[in-house]
Amino acid sequence: YGLLGAIEGVSYLAVVGIAGAGLVSKASKGTGLPAGPLGLLGLSEGLSFLSLLLAVLVFPLKEFGVVGDPQTAAVDVPALAAAVGEVVSPLVASLVAAVTSAVEQIDLPQGSLDGGSLPDLSAVISSLHLP
Repeated sequence: YGLLGAIEGVSYLAVVGIAGAGLVSKASKGTGLPAGPLGLLGLSEGLSFLSLLLAVLVFPLKEFGVVGDPQTAAVDVPALAAAVGEVVSPLVASLVAAVTSAVEQIDLPQGSLDGGSLPDLSAVISSLHLP
């Protein structure tokens, strides 16, 4: 398996370790792991639980031949992914356009922050109207 297999194995250990720590924290303290700096620990905990859920779903489907080899699988995953991409792509494009339009409408006061105070953004935020 080489280097790629070793990296894959370490990633499995990291996912199981983070999810296990989250479960132990949930059982002992009643809450999961703290968010950590920039919310990265909480994000990694959530992604670890999500990846474990997907593994529990995909590995049995692969064993039963539902997904896997495109010639023998019951579900054509590349075709399904392409179809999902055709549906999701316009939605993402419209979301990006809406966010870009909203950001372009923000009129922040010009000025320097050297020795000055930050501008009051509450009026700017309250005046935002998304399309």
